Amino acid sequence: MAIRRAKRKTNFTIISNVGLRDSSLSLKAKGLLAYMLSLPDDWVFYETELVKHSIDGKASVRSGLRELEGNGYLIKQQERSSDGKFQNVDWVLHDEPWTDFRSTDKRSTEEPTTDKRSTENQPLLNTDSTKDLNIPNTDNTKDIMSGKPNDASIPYQEIITYLNEKANRNYKDTTPKTRNLIKARWKEGFSLEDFKTVVDNQVSEWQKDKYWNKFLRPETLFGTKFEGYLNKPKQKAPGVKTRKWE
Repeated sequence: MAIRRAKRKTNFTIISNVGLRDSSLSLKAKGLLAYMLSLPDDWVFYETELVKHSIDGKASVRSGLRELEGNGYLIKQQERSSDGKFQNVDWVLHDEPWTDFRSTDKRSTEEPTTDKRSTENQPLLNTDSTKDLNIPNTDNTKDIMSGKPNDASIPYQEIITYLNEKANRNYKDTTPKTRNLIKARWKEGFSLEDFKTVVDNQVSEWQKDKYWNKFLRPETLFGTKFEGYLNKPKQKAPGVKTRKWE
């Protein structure tokens, strides 16, 4: 069978082949994984919303989610209040199976009270309550605001100022979550020019789109899809429009 791929400059997603070629997953689970990875990093996760975008029913989508959870691609982490009581549940999506997911789930059920050590060592999530499907960020918030020499070299202000000017926004460069994202990408080896290129690419594609315009923000641009945004062609193909979800 021959495979013909159209050359695209917009409306495409770069994801790992690991999940797509995982023989332990059904084709349904692979398709669901690919679809969720194509969404913005700060997309709000709702099971009912997933059902709206396919012909599968709720039971089918739910079984696919359970399959991804059982194989370590979708991790459920339960928040706790200051008195140790369970609160909201965060869903964290991985493009490759997370090998420590079973031990994490075990700890959450066996330790009903807040443990100081686990609180300090657990990876931080780039989330607001339960809304984001992000890979855990291992940077510690204390390091972000500590003023250490390696942190002082990161141009937080210049990056956010550039975003505000290009996207007509008013974000602060002192917000811990924003700094967490920028620092994570900086530690991966990306430069100031890379941040500016990502802003330019996505402003060019999303600024005039009523739906996607709202994603011109740090948690989307500087999240786990940063490298994909960076490597997009700088010029949008003539006549190509961004698809909107119904």
